[in-house]
Amino acid sequence: MDAGQYKAWWERNTSVPYGFCWCGCGQRTPLAKQGSTKSKRVKGQPVRYVPEHANRKLTDAQETQACQYYLAGETLAQVGKRFNVTAATMSTVLRKHGIDARSNRSFSDEEEAAICKLYADGMTGVEIAKLYDSSHEVIYGVLKRHGINHSARLVEVTRLTLAQEAEACRRYLCGHAPHNISEMMGVALASVNLALEVWQVSPQADPPSVEVAQAISNGLGVPLAHVYGASLRTNIARELSSGGLPSNRDEAALRDALATYLVEHGLSASTEVRMPGGGRCDIAAGEAEELQLIVEVKVADPLRGIGQLFAYRSGWQPPPSLVLAVPSRGVDWPSLNIACFEAGVELWLVEPDGTPRRVCGPSSATYPRSIIRSAFEDLWILR
Repeated sequence: MDAGQYKAWWERNTSVPYGFCWCGCGQRTPLAKQGSTKSKRVKGQPVRYVPEHANRKLTDAQETQACQYYLAGETLAQVGKRFNVTAATMSTVLRKHGIDARSNRSFSDEEEAAICKLYADGMTGVEIAKLYDSSHEVIYGVLKRHGINHSARLVEVTRLTLAQEAEACRRYLCGHAPHNISEMMGVALASVNLALEVWQVSPQADPPSVEVAQAISNGLGVPLAHVYGASLRTNIARELSSGGLPSNRDEAALRDALATYLVEHGLSASTEVRMPGGGRCDIAAGEAEELQLIVEVKVADPLRGIGQLFAYRSGWQPPPSLVLAVPSRGVDWPSLNIACFEAGVELWLVEPDGTPRRVCGPSSATYPRSIIRSAFEDLWILR
């Protein structure tokens, strides 16, 4: 590229007069000592930028104005927002102009003293943050600057009531984070975490609705939080495993065997069917294009299946029968039997070949009851 071509390229790519800095500062640029195709330089011709101006975000006039705004009391973030640059860029501008940045504090000395007193009086960091329209991280930073160890308070966590613990567990299972639960319920974050720890709640579970959980709680005579916690599921899993429960990988095989049995007995059955309310049920079956059965097959954590069934039934008229199908091993299953009975869900024991036995459920059914025998006919011990 010769001098003429370079000047033509310059005029095509910028409105800055030839020989002046492209950053807009108005200064003339030095002449290039050697040419460079990569850097768009031609020996003996003016370069595009004054040294150190290539990465500038603000012009000299803008930098001067930004410093004035900062000295007038605005924060780095506020000034940066005016010029569409970050607070870090503004900090660099201040250093360039010899201006010392103020301490990046959110509260005055009086406010910080008041925060420390509120914390000493028993308020939590979350509660104080809400009072000052701030975050609990900022509040804990204030406490740390004043030599207050907020983690020491965790040993004195106030336990929630059983009703509050049940609600905290339900919201956690529905996908809310502990700090969101704390804010929604107006309780300490540490208390929420304690409730989740006590009841060993796992975020992967699908919780039954409040009505179903309450029915199970009444039927088993256990606290409502117990239904959402891991301990009840663990007890039921222990009852199942005492009869030689198959592993989780056998769940699909049991589902397919049951679907085949239903088809052989006159029903149209499909597996992995998408439901109107979301999710996929294991088996949807019926006749004459009418959905009569929604079946969830579980070989572990069967209480999760009860919650899924009630979610799947939404949107169907008339509502189909809900069936929880579990592997049959001829053992005593008191907790699961009562839980299904109280929830109004049919419980089927399914043999490896797909043959089901009905244990309990509502007296009425939307499907031909003749396709399935009662477990009592084979003298199974249920309770």
